Amino acid sequence: MEITCLICNSTWKSFRSLIKHVNQSHKMSSKEYYDTYLKKETDGVCKECGSKTGFLDIRRGYSSFCSPRCSGKNNIQKGRETCLKNFGVLYGFHKKEVKDQHKIRMLNGQAAYMNSCIKNPSDPQVELFEIVKKIFPDCVLNFPIIVSKDKCYAIDIAIPNLKIAIEHDTLFHLETQDNDTKRQSDIEKLGWSFLRYLGNEVPRYEDIFRDLRFLVELKSSNIVVSEKPWGVEKICINNSNYVVKVIEMKKDHSCSLQYHRFKDETFFLVSGFMKYWQGYDINNILFKILKPGDFLHVYPKTIHRMQAVYEDIVYIETSTNYLDDVVRLEDNYGRK
Repeated sequence: MEITCLICNSTWKSFRSLIKHVNQSHKMSSKEYYDTYLKKETDGVCKECGSKTGFLDIRRGYSSFCSPRCSGKNNIQKGRETCLKNFGVLYGFHKKEVKDQHKIRMLNGQAAYMNSCIKNPSDPQVELFEIVKKIFPDCVLNFPIIVSKDKCYAIDIAIPNLKIAIEHDTLFHLETQDNDTKRQSDIEKLGWSFLRYLGNEVPRYEDIFRDLRFLVELKSSNIVVSEKPWGVEKICINNSNYVVKVIEMKKDHSCSLQYHRFKDETFFLVSGFMKYWQGYDINNILFKILKPGDFLHVYPKTIHRMQAVYEDIVYIETSTNYLDDVVRLEDNYGRK
């Protein structure tokens, strides 16, 4: 794109170059140049209250509003106009008929209407989608799931035929983790499995491929599910050589303070934050906080305990096959 200087008719490849040229060659500020050659009658006047507005730059000219308050009023007005156009009423959030029409859209299989508002998914989400697409070409971005007549959620990336949901959460999502946990629980009740990545960086292709392969194998195996006072234990593989479990522990709950005589086990934290105690003497137990992606190895006769802090957690346990080998030293639920 070439930009022409309206004083000397020279051409420039960017507004930055033009501004520099105007300042140095014509001894004019950006505002003076804009006011002399580009300003329109409506420029510099607030669209809401008619007050003067500030100058931005040569490319954008003057601000449309004098303050955030006037800008907010304009956005509300635009929302009313949109609601009037789509639903025939002015205040959609107060009208039952709007909710009814929105519900009809969803029940008619048009829940993706909600996703039409998502114009710009985050860069990490798009990057993750492109990686998953190489592994499962039929994956879908911003996939709608109707949970009930009153609930419709959208998940970042879905593999519908396998009922696998993949979410990418930046650190900002820690502020909304309670809503995310409830949302995930509702969707899992429909048979979906979640793979959740936390942080601003997208995992490598190899790591995503490994995680998806494990999840697919997990869904296809015969899983034994046991309800526990602290959550759910899922035994996915149980043979003479080893046992693989998926542990789902509820927020602020913990397992026993315990040790094993013979069992050797390794834990991998999939989601959430774990408080982990370890020691060889009950009077000298230390703890640390584990984040998603961390793992630990627990040797026989090591005293240990896991607790879900901040939110629900999911971790994978692999161990030698000693399912009943547990000596409880303390237990919050009165178990011996």
